[in-house]
Amino acid sequence: HLDMVNARLRFGNGAVATLVASRLAARTERRMRLFGREGLLSLDFAERSLNHIQRPAPGTVPAPDEGGVARATWPAADLIAAEHEAFAAAVLDHAPVLVDGPAGRRALAAALLVEAAAIASLDRAAALLAPG
Repeated sequence: HLDMVNARLRFGNGAVATLVASRLAARTERRMRLFGREGLLSLDFAERSLNHIQRPAPGTVPAPDEGGVARATWPAADLIAAEHEAFAAAVLDHAPVLVDGPAGRRALAAALLVEAAAIASLDRAAALLAPG
């Protein structure tokens, strides 16, 4: 398993996401930043916070006190327990699924691509630093 990953994803619509995950750092990091035409969404999963920074209109410079920033937080929760409860409700009570099989497969495929790219990057770095 990788202990630290910093990945940049580029989407077909021009948006870019930066993902940071670390189990080795002095402080656990679980962050994601999404850059798009309208601005930036910055999520900190460890701190349970979201910042939305709007891009200023073309040709304008916002004043220092004009934020264009919206902030939100959410309460701590046991997400694994919630996932299990949702699964049991779908199976036992025919409740709608929160994430269907095809979406789960796409998420897993994306995660495996990020992992493969990170490992390939480490292998390239190791080859460059190898003696001889």
